[in-house]
Amino acid sequence: PGSMIELDAVTFDDFDFWPADMFVDDDRLVVIGSSHSQIYEAQPIFRQPLHDYGYYGSITKVYIFDISDRANVQLLRELDFEGSYSNSRKVDEMVYLVMNKQSDFYTFSEDWTERDVVPLYSDSVSGATLPVAGCGEVLYPPGIESTQYLIVAGIPVDDPSSDISKQVVLGSSGNVYASRDNLYVAEYDSWSWWELDSEETAIHKFGLARSGIEYLGKGQVPGRILNQFSMDEYDGFFRIATTLG
Repeated sequence: PGSMIELDAVTFDDFDFWPADMFVDDDRLVVIGSSHSQIYEAQPIFRQPLHDYGYYGSITKVYIFDISDRANVQLLRELDFEGSYSNSRKVDEMVYLVMNKQSDFYTFSEDWTERDVVPLYSDSVSGATLPVAGCGEVLYPPGIESTQYLIVAGIPVDDPSSDISKQVVLGSSGNVYASRDNLYVAEYDSWSWWELDSEETAIHKFGLARSGIEYLGKGQVPGRILNQFSMDEYDGFFRIATTLG
């Protein structure tokens, strides 16, 4: 340990960026975090305020670095998503992000467009700012009362020019469990906390593949889970342990 020396230092161009997680694998470094600011000030690429007072929001930021030369770290790609960072998993060369975006319907003007309704993302490779999903691509599972967007994005880190995959569902994020083939998001029904016999947890299932993310459905179980270790997948079955009352 006494022979260790600093080879390089990584800095970020966003002063408000707060790193939360990172993955280091082979010659790639992935740093994930949030930037909390008024969106139209910190990220003018996204939106302009619809009212003089603007609105506040959270940006999830992903930086992908090439660290093949440890003394000369190079930024390969930067991705910014409208929404709060919840969790992430890495499967082989794919990093999967789970995010949540509040609906901003109360800020809409009379001449709103699709870009005002759905969450947006920007990509430094393409230089474009695009909807994560179009209005007709946002999925609504029966029984979900949430007006939030649950966003899952898959990012190939081995090829910075590859397209990212996205899936958007109405719902909110919670604890996350992932196998090599599937990702599960547990959504606790906090509206029933005072009525202990009606506590419920919804589980959203997403199929994972480099070619894309597929929403496979939603299930409901009684009670609440403790954390991510309350869930697993074994022999083709999803297993979950909950507490009721």
